Amino acid sequence: MKLPLFPSRILIARVALLVGMVSIAWLAAGALQLVPLVLSLPGESSIRVHAAVTVACLLLAAWGYWNE
Repeated sequence: MKLPLFPSRILIARVALLVGMVSIAWLAAGALQLVPLVLSLPGESSIRVHAAVTVACLLLAAWGYWNE
């Protein structure tokens, strides 16, 4: 049984995908020290925090497009 997708779910998926792609580019540029990595958490390296944000955005996008 295929459930109908709600427009808000697709909108969330598209925004998360866009933010995830930008985050991938920012992470790569930050690893090469071309741009500063601005996110930080106490006790964690900034590259790890940026990688976590990237993975979270891509997982949210995958959820939005799931069962499409």
